This record gives sequence, structure tokens and C-alpha cells, in this order.
Amino acid sequence: MLIEPDDWKREWGADNLVFATEHVHCLPDTARAFLSSYGMPRRIIFENPLDGDWDAKVELDYAVDISFEISFEPLLRPLERFNAAVRWGDFYNEELDKAWSEQIVIGEEEFSDGHASYCVHQLSEAITRIDVDREKETFVNSSLPQYGESLLLAVRWSNAFHQAGLGSWETSLNQLADALEAIDAVAFQRNDSEWPRLISYARDNEPGFLEITADPTRSRPRF
Repeated sequence: MLIEPDDWKREWGADNLVFATEHVHCLPDTARAFLSSYGMPRRIIFENPLDGDWDAKVELDYAVDISFEISFEPLLRPLERFNAAVRWGDFYNEELDKAWSEQIVIGEEEFSDGHASYCVHQLSEAITRIDVDREKETFVNSSLPQYGESLLLAVRWSNAFHQAGLGSWETSLNQLADALEAIDAVAFQRNDSEWPRLISYARDNEPGFLEITADPTRSRPRF
């Protein structure tokens, strides 16, 4: 169950949250209400804190580098439908353009190979990650409150593991997966979901491979 707004602000730090402005009227009701009372962290950083060369590619359908970060500062500007920012050029895809016209961009991801966008669907309220270069849309969570709660849980888990240790890496990741599934079961029932893929990727690598933080001092260019 989501914590109270005051506790939410204490956990993230009020200065580290982005709240609804007059620009978010195009969002569906649940997302707009959540941004008014809770807000989203300015930035979430996913990276490997271990020593070594981790630029090697792996065979995945999405970002291939564990070092990436998501900024939710687009919420401070007039929001756009995803298809409004796409420059199709000679490769116009009418079906995708129509589908993406219902997606409102709330966050931008930067990783070693490029960029992706995090969007709220105007009708279903689902959160998706869209990588236009791959013409790939990936399900993340069923709603913005569930996405926000999942991010907070992931940051808590990461802090606990890297500061105090949680025993077995694989066991710890399984516990994280179970907790995330308790927040949003749908995110673990679909083949194209982002959270299960991220956990599977971390599980296939060394203990401590994945760290998740909202610390603004950890932000750096990724592309």
C-alpha cells in the first residue's frame, strides 16, 4: 500500500520531487492526482557500481547497458504526446503514430546507445517505455502510483543491499521481484514487461551488479 504523501516526501526529499503544474492537464485523472499530492523523483539512476568493463553488449530487445537514468523533469514543461516528438522521415508508420498519439511523455531515459521515453497512456493509464529507434514499446506498470511505489521499493532495496548486504544476490533479487509483483501483478504477467527483464538481467550477472538510486550527485551523461 502506498505510504502517505508526507512520508513519501520525507523519503525522497521534497526538493528532489517534481509535482504537477498547469502543464499536466492532459494526463488522466489518477496520474494527475498522484502528481499533485505525491510527485515523482527528479531522476532515477540505474547502474553497476562494481569495478570492471561493463560496456559489453548482451542480446536484449531494449537498452543493453545497465548504466542509464530516467529524468522526470519533463513534467515541469508543457507535456507532449509521444508521436508529436517523433520525426518519421521516410519511415512513417501510420499504425504506431496513431497508437503513440495516446501516450503522454512524463520522463526521458538516457543510456549508452541513445534515448527512450516513459509515457502515461491517456485511456488505460498504463506506464510504458518507448524506444522509437527500435520501434519498441515496453510495459512498465499499470498506473503512475504503482510505478512510483515500485521505484521507491527498488531504491529502498538497493540501499539495503549495498549498505548492509542482504545475503544471496539471487535470493535478494527474487525478494525484490516478489515485492514488485505484490504492487502490480500485471507487470509480471506480461512477456514484454520492464521490471522482470531488468531483474533477469541483474540475476545473470555478478552479485551487486545493479544499483538503483535517486541521488542527484550520481547523475552524469550516459549517451
